Amino acid sequence: MDMFTRFAEAGFAVARIAYRHTNEAQFPTQLHDCKSAIRFLRKHAELLPIDPKRFAAFGDSAGGHLVTLLALTGDNAELEGSIGTTEGSSAVSCVINWFGPSDLITLGEQKRALGNAWGDSDLADSPESLLIGGAPPLNPELAKAASPITYVHRHAPPMLLQYGDADRLVPLAQGEALFNALKAVGVDVTLQIIKGADHCFWGVENHYIIDDDIAFLKKHLG
Repeated sequence: MDMFTRFAEAGFAVARIAYRHTNEAQFPTQLHDCKSAIRFLRKHAELLPIDPKRFAAFGDSAGGHLVTLLALTGDNAELEGSIGTTEGSSAVSCVINWFGPSDLITLGEQKRALGNAWGDSDLADSPESLLIGGAPPLNPELAKAASPITYVHRHAPPMLLQYGDADRLVPLAQGEALFNALKAVGVDVTLQIIKGADHCFWGVENHYIIDDDIAFLKKHLG
């Protein structure tokens, strides 16, 4: 889909954030890395040059999980971290979340309900368990702390949630739950369901999705 080239051609500066994976560190290190990167970009906005007042975050799967957390915890002192660039704001103006997990507590049950899911999120060696340092059912407080749905609030920035209805890794139910929670408190949120799409939107023609993403960015970044 070459989304980054498409975004750049549409006039948006693109920076790809690197963060530590679960084989390197546990949550919230990943979120701290992303927040530090945003503060770094904002600090050096004049040099790059970019507009420090208009930042969007985009991510898929684990990246979708993290950008949603960025949207919901901008300038949350307890989750800012103390690595890298520490001064400045980590808030973003809008977010595009492609099939990111939203609730680690319900994820395992939702996957079992599918009957054909990829992996069991509640096993000790699952990516979700490695992220928080234990199986979510046995560590509900850790699972809750790493779940975007925990941090939903009415002042969150606009979000575009895009999920496949045939996703066997992150069920559509994860996107629906997040959408309903955000909508309930008045957040400007859209849930776009990609019919027939598995994880990564496999199995369907998907290039139009980028068109919708660009339209969303133009609307909310100007």
